[in-house]
Order: sequence, then structure tokens, then C-alpha cells
Amino acid sequence: MYWAFEELRQLGFGFVSGSTNQKFKTILDENNIKEIEKQHLPEGINNSFKNGGYNTYITTNEIVLYRVYGLTPSGQAGAKQFGAFATTEFA
Repeated sequence: MYWAFEELRQLGFGFVSGSTNQKFKTILDENNIKEIEKQHLPEGINNSFKNGGYNTYITTNEIVLYRVYGLTPSGQAGAKQFGAFATTEFA
């Protein structure tokens, strides 16, 4: 059984995308990251960046990362639980 977002919202579940980002988002800037020697990535990941360009950073403070995984709203397989990608924005 699948529920439409509007049905879940009317039941008190869910949220409007972006409504909590400002509260939980970590801004990554010169105050909490430091550029380090470029770490080489597998070709498939490297090619996912525009023109294969990226830099490598470490955090200088603790940050919170979020990850959404599981089925997509249409029931298709989505991101895997132990995948490599995360965000500083509440999803």
C-alpha cells in the first residue's frame, strides 16, 4: 500500500521540503572546513562532478550528516543504507 504525500500530511506526517533546513542545516565554510591534499576517487565518482573537478576537505568541527535511503515514493529501489553520500541538510 502506498500513501500520497498529501494524505500523509493531512494525518500529521511529513513536512514541506525545506521547512526544517534552516534549523538543522550546517553551513560548510572557512569556519569549519579545511582543504587538504586531493584524495583520488574511483573514475565513476570522479566523472559525476562537473568536468571531473572536485576538492578534498576535512571538517574542523563536528557536524551532523543526514542520509535518506530506502524506497522512493513510487516504490522503486532507492539509495542503499550504507551508501557513500550524505548531506548537511535535513532531508
